[in-house]
Amino acid sequence: VEHLDEAVAAATVEQCRGRATVLAVHDTTSLNYTAISGTRGLGPVGSAGHAQGLYLHSTLALRPDGVALGLLHQECWSRPAEQRRGRYKLVPIEEKESRKWLLGVGGSNGALAGLPQKERPRVIHVMDRDSDIHEVLEAIADSTDGCVIRGVRNRRIAEPMGYAHDEVAQAPLLGIHT
Repeated sequence: VEHLDEAVAAATVEQCRGRATVLAVHDTTSLNYTAISGTRGLGPVGSAGHAQGLYLHSTLALRPDGVALGLLHQECWSRPAEQRRGRYKLVPIEEKESRKWLLGVGGSNGALAGLPQKERPRVIHVMDRDSDIHEVLEAIADSTDGCVIRGVRNRRIAEPMGYAHDEVAQAPLLGIHT
């Protein structure tokens, strides 16, 4: 499977070569294998916890007009039968399921790393609100990439308003795109 992932990412990188901008759209899906008996290595999926399966986090490369170029990165895992409770905020990111966002950013950058700088597109990571975490924002800020992340937390920002939601509410509308 690893060699297949590498081949798919390499073909995607060739589609990205020389483009000005590529959208790296990240999302997770659950694969429900409850009906398949005798399968090992599955974990709970869904909110009820009765279903068994895997999770698959994909980073899809798109042109700015939405046309798919290919798959830059994928991670697959099963959740442990017993989920952590309590002091989850104190657990390092490497031990959390939310590391999937960092792996997607790193995997995308790793796939594109072989391109000469003049042929590497600017990558705009597009992520859902689960990715609104410090480590992801820091990883993207430390690169030449950009991002569009559906914000969930009212993060503290520099000036002038002090908090992201207040700043956005006070900002002028720049445009509408349907």
